[in-house]
Formats: sequence, structure tokens, C-alpha cells
Amino acid sequence: MFTLDEMEKDPGLLLDLKEDIQSACEEMGEVTTVTVFDKHPEGVVSVRFGDKASADACVLVPLFSNMSILLMVAYAWSIL
Repeated sequence: MFTLDEMEKDPGLLLDLKEDIQSACEEMGEVTTVTVFDKHPEGVVSVRFGDKASADACVLVPLFSNMSILLMVAYAWSIL
């Protein structure tokens, strides 16, 4: 979703990215948490939804077609 170089050059990117992702994902359902791993070399972001159906919808729908993104891969993951 981002590069470390972009994150270092733009101090506001972390908050902007988090807000943009939350806004886009809320179209699928309730978003409980958006975590941007700002030090991860692969630009990882985690989104947690309030229910499984919303998370499944996010995996199936390309949400970020209008954003400049290097690569987005979505997975449904559960601890249960």
C-alpha cells in the first residue's frame, strides 16, 4: 500500500492512508480497526471488520481502483 520511502518523506501519510482505507472499507460494512504497519518493508495494512460478511466482501471487491497502490492483496483471516 506504501513504501518506506513514501512514509519517511510524508509525515501525514500514515493518517491519510488510514482514513482513506477506513472510508473505502466502510462501504463493505462496519470497520472496527485499521492498522498501518508503517515500518513494514512491504507496506502492510490490516483492516478488521465487525462481521465476517463485511470482511468477505472486502476480499472480493477491488476497493482501491482510484488510488495509486503498488499492490493490494486481501485475505480473510480468523483466530477461530
